[in-house]
Amino acid sequence: MVKIYGAVDKRKRRQRSDYGKRREQYNGKPVKRRREIIWEKKRGDKEVLKLWVWEKGIMSPEGRSKWNRRVRPFIKNIIYTPRMRIDAHVSYLTTKQNVEQFFLEVIGYTGEFLIMGFSNAGNRFHCKPVKICRIIINDSKESLRCRMIQDYRWWRYWFYHD
Repeated sequence: MVKIYGAVDKRKRRQRSDYGKRREQYNGKPVKRRREIIWEKKRGDKEVLKLWVWEKGIMSPEGRSKWNRRVRPFIKNIIYTPRMRIDAHVSYLTTKQNVEQFFLEVIGYTGEFLIMGFSNAGNRFHCKPVKICRIIINDSKESLRCRMIQDYRWWRYWFYHD
């Protein structure tokens, strides 16, 4: 029971014997710590991934002027705008080289891009946008060249191996 403000207990309140301690056994068996458990990688059954391509750009002076003048010096002037949505078959996305080749063919012009996907979330919509990788497409002497700079999430997919 909750103690009333100003009241004094006549005897000490009973407390759980294992209060503040780690449990040694559960259901008669010793408990494994989290790092000792080896989780099996689940093999998914998706054949097509829904991906979005967001292009990196610079905020216009007009857009920047709409921010509060006290906040303006501290904000970044980088913005990402959604450019296209792709349904990519998983066979095109198995390695880093395949990913770079696929997005070079699909996008086809220079710039810096974020590849976004959706994952299951605990919110009311049951999905949230997540960054999968960052890609830069540059002009070289021969033709366009694509590089995947940051790999945020490919390791989660069963079909991708680096």
